[in-house]
Amino acid sequence: MYQTNMYEGLLAETVSINSANGDVINAYFARPLGPGPYPAMVLAHHMPGWDQWYRETTLKFAHHRYVTISPNLYFRSGHGTPEDVAGVVAFLASDDAAYVNGELLFIDGGGTFAWDKPSDANR
Repeated sequence: MYQTNMYEGLLAETVSINSANGDVINAYFARPLGPGPYPAMVLAHHMPGWDQWYRETTLKFAHHRYVTISPNLYFRSGHGTPEDVAGVVAFLASDDAAYVNGELLFIDGGGTFAWDKPSDANR
């Protein structure tokens, strides 16, 4: 039972994890401070990827006394850049895009195409 004189603190940070085949996976890790033991959980993100909501949710679980990690499951796709979005916005604002409508555009630094590409492990 929680009492107002109990110690309360959190540690939250971005960490790097070495995978079995040498890849480096980034993850957001949060845990309560103070004596445990604490239950643990892995928070897996949805299809669009790792975003602010998952970092905030990881932090919230730590606040509720869970050790929580949220790995970036798309780490092999790399990081998107502002230029990825700017190029598409410039195109859509140009006369060349006058007849583009009702389209779903994936602006993810090539991650969509990498998703369907077979990994080296499957070759």
